[in-house]
Amino acid sequence: MDDESPAREHLKALLGRHGEVIVAGEAACGEDALELAQRTRCQLVFLDIEMPGLSGFEVACRLQALAQPPAVIFLTAYSGFSLQAYEIGAIDYLLKPIHRERLATSLERARVRIQPVRLDQVALRDGDGGSRRVVGVQSISWFTSEGGRTYARTGGALHEVSQSLSSLEGRLGPDFLRSHRAYLVNLRCLARLEPLTRRSYQLIFQDGSQAPLSRNYIAEFQARVPDL
Repeated sequence: MDDESPAREHLKALLGRHGEVIVAGEAACGEDALELAQRTRCQLVFLDIEMPGLSGFEVACRLQALAQPPAVIFLTAYSGFSLQAYEIGAIDYLLKPIHRERLATSLERARVRIQPVRLDQVALRDGDGGSRRVVGVQSISWFTSEGGRTYARTGGALHEVSQSLSSLEGRLGPDFLRSHRAYLVNLRCLARLEPLTRRSYQLIFQDGSQAPLSRNYIAEFQARVPDL
C-alpha cells in the first residue's frame, strides 16, 4: 500500500520473482488500504508510512484489532521511524528504494511469522457459561457452524468451541477436511459413505453421527479418501 504508483509497480515487480506470493491488491491511501486488507483477509501487508488520510502506522494499529491480523512490513524513504514500527509489531522496516535481496530477507521473516501453529487440542464449553474442558482434536468426529457459533461432535454430544470454522481449518492438519460449507470432518473417525442423491452423500462416523458431503467438496474428498 503506497500512494506513489511507481513505488507500487516496483514492489509488485520484485514480488513477482517469488512464485509463492500472490498480490491480492493495492491501494493509494490509508482508508483504501485498511478496507482492502479487511476484505481480502490477506496474510501480509506492505505499508508505506506516509500516505494520504490514515498513515501506515494508523492502518497497522487498526489491523491489529482484527481477529486474524495480517503481518505488516513497513516501507518508507526515512530511517527515523524504525523504533515506532517495531513497537507496533511490524515484521520488518524497509527503506526505499527496495532492493531484491533485502525484500527476500523480509519475506523469509514473514513466512516464519505467519506459519500457522498446528492445533492439537481445543477447549469445549457445555452451554452458555458452562464448564470448560480441553480435549485432543483426534477425539472429535466433526466441527460444524450454526447460528454464528461453532460446535464440536465428541463423546456422543455437541460442545461449543470458541474458534470459527475458517480459523480451525487452517490449523487442524491433514486429517480434517471440509465436507460442506458448515462442516469440517475428521477422516480418522469416518466409518462409511452413503449416497443421498446423484451428487451428494452422507458421511457416517464411528460414533454413529452423520455429516453431509456436498457436491462442491466431492472431488477433494475422493482425492483424499479414494477407497470409499
